[in-house]
Amino acid sequence: MLAKLRRCYRRVLVGTWRLDARGPSPVVPAHITMGATMLNMVVVIGSLAKPVQVRSLPSGLSVASFDLMVPRADQPADTVPVALFDAPEHVPEWAPGQEILAIGRVRRRFFRVAGGTQSRTEVVADKVLALTHRDIVCSALSGAGSALSGIINDLRLAG
Repeated sequence: MLAKLRRCYRRVLVGTWRLDARGPSPVVPAHITMGATMLNMVVVIGSLAKPVQVRSLPSGLSVASFDLMVPRADQPADTVPVALFDAPEHVPEWAPGQEILAIGRVRRRFFRVAGGTQSRTEVVADKVLALTHRDIVCSALSGAGSALSGIINDLRLAG
């Protein structure tokens, strides 16, 4: 079962689309509006590229930052940056090469540097799990699938 999940999800699935009568078009975060359904959901399964970096923010929150490498057939692997706020204590124990599932949303943030403003696009994770926890991983993927099913049902009812 896990091998099948790995084959199915060993790529980045980014759902940031507006779905209406004109067809899909890119937009931002998930909510339902009159006549349109919006969704910003990402499911990434990949290998941890380097050790997790945990830092404390001035607000007192901690954030764990890491990159997931997602291999692609006949192309270079994708590197997906992930941020996890208020990370559990065991997250820094993950080792490079460990397979990780991250479910969250795409966010582009802007920040000032000496020469001006820069931006970074990353996955802000709501749930991050090592693939060693098969039952929990299956449950998390099922939950993501249920969210998509709900949107599909909303679209059917609206159409």
